[in-house]
Amino acid sequence: GYGLWGLMYGFISLESDGETVKGIIFYKHNETPGLGGEIQNPQWTATWEGKELPIQIVKGTAGNDEHK
Repeated sequence: GYGLWGLMYGFISLESDGETVKGIIFYKHNETPGLGGEIQNPQWTATWEGKELPIQIVKGTAGNDEHK
């Protein structure tokens, strides 16, 4: 997704329930070392562990051809 200075690339892993964050890591970004650089701080990424995401993961294709 977008950060302040450009795209941010990363991964998020979920527990087997598909809703709880197991871990998060960013591997490419253009953020400054100050506040934006916190995404590389292990203490900050650890704050995501155990949080539940308000999304639903659905296997298969969308019912609308516009989204295939």
